[in-house]
Amino acid sequence: MASLPATLVVLRLVHFGGVTRCATLDHVRALRVLYCINTELAPAALVVCRERGCVVFAASVLGCHTEPVSSLAVVGEGWLASGDCDGTVRLWDATRGGEATAVLDGHGGAVRALAALPDGRRLAAGVMAGNMNAGEIAVWDTSIVPPNRTDIIGCGNRVFAVAALRDGRLAAGGIGGRVRLVEVGAAAGTVATMLDGHTGHVTALVELPDGTLVSGSWDNTVRLWDVGTRARFARRQACVATLAGHTSGVNALAVLADGRLASGSGDWTVRLWNIATRTCVGVLEGHMNGVLSLAALPDGRLASGLYNGTIRVWDTRSGATAADASARSAAAGAGGLARATPVVVLVGHTGSVNALASLPGGRLASGGDKTVRLWCLAQL
Repeated sequence: MASLPATLVVLRLVHFGGVTRCATLDHVRALRVLYCINTELAPAALVVCRERGCVVFAASVLGCHTEPVSSLAVVGEGWLASGDCDGTVRLWDATRGGEATAVLDGHGGAVRALAALPDGRRLAAGVMAGNMNAGEIAVWDTSIVPPNRTDIIGCGNRVFAVAALRDGRLAAGGIGGRVRLVEVGAAAGTVATMLDGHTGHVTALVELPDGTLVSGSWDNTVRLWDVGTRARFARRQACVATLAGHTSGVNALAVLADGRLASGSGDWTVRLWNIATRTCVGVLEGHMNGVLSLAALPDGRLASGLYNGTIRVWDTRSGATAADASARSAAAGAGGLARATPVVVLVGHTGSVNALASLPGGRLASGGDKTVRLWCLAQL
């Protein structure tokens, strides 16, 4: 540590063991960005760096999975669930730095999607079994020890995406382009509504603040569905809007703090949508790879996870993108769409970032290469 040059501006300490408690970075006065991932640098040293204006990304790595992590969800107050390609779901106490608390297994296939039900106790796991025609949702009660599986809901095919609606139903999307709305509890497995319209696999689902369900598909489109009270008992429901513009499959969706919708695609972009006008109002470019996952942070920022193992954090607040829109509208030829640049790029995963989740306290969880990583983004 003492041999680091004083002129160093960016420093990455990744899996850097053997650091003594007395080690500091006081002599690296030019340091502006520090990545400290699974490195035993004393917390006091990090505090000193922050106090003099250095942006510090301190991440811990939870590495108990034996297969790549494919899904994440926040359950209750600070509990993090991670599902992997071997069918195992692990629960972590994110408030205590990621202490492992329980293992939910026996799913019989990769857990491609996780969703916390509104009661804060139950967790839904969407399973993609080995058989092309096999898929189900397992519902667990995580409030008891050990957690108990309360429902098994057959979905007819592999499940790629799950969303928990505020009225207690679950939406499941997968192979074939169909979205199923199913009941949980006493009427578990009852198909309330079938949403037909996509021509490719449904890989992302999210509910908007007004109760509209949004689906993203490998047919390159985003669709909006009215699944409210009046439509609840209809066997089939028509799509109310289709958002087009991506040139490759849509892999992820997220709702920003101001109500806009973000969609991430294999075309290396994230598009921002005004739901009221059904128009694209921003394009986040410069990913250098396909976008696989998204997470909206409470303060208006957006994190995007890529196939190449990196994470980009964007300032998508209206004030931040307005300057981009006015400065680049003439050159972009796209009606003034904002094309922001990422605030920071997070590195550390050795495989694709399959899942992201926003945690309390300005933190971010990412899952991919058999690990879950917890990032502190409160400084940005």
